[in-house]
Amino acid sequence: MIIIDGVTVVEGSFNLTKSALTTNIENANVIIDPENVRERVERFNKLWSEATTIRKPEDLKPSQQAK
Repeated sequence: MIIIDGVTVVEGSFNLTKSALTTNIENANVIIDPENVRERVERFNKLWSEATTIRKPEDLKPSQQAK
C-alpha cells in the first residue's frame, strides 16, 4: 500500500521494481474516495504502531512469551 499525502492510496499486488513497471503483469487500485482513504490510513497506522523493530537476525526468532 502506498499512501500519498493522506489523499490517495495505491494498493495491489505490485512491487516498486523495474520489472513490475515494465514486464510483469501486476494489479493496482488507485483510491481517492476520502472515506476509503481514511480507513486505509487508519489500518496502516494501527499496523505500524504494532510493528517490532528488527535490528539483527536474532530479532526474527520467536520470543519466549509467544510460546
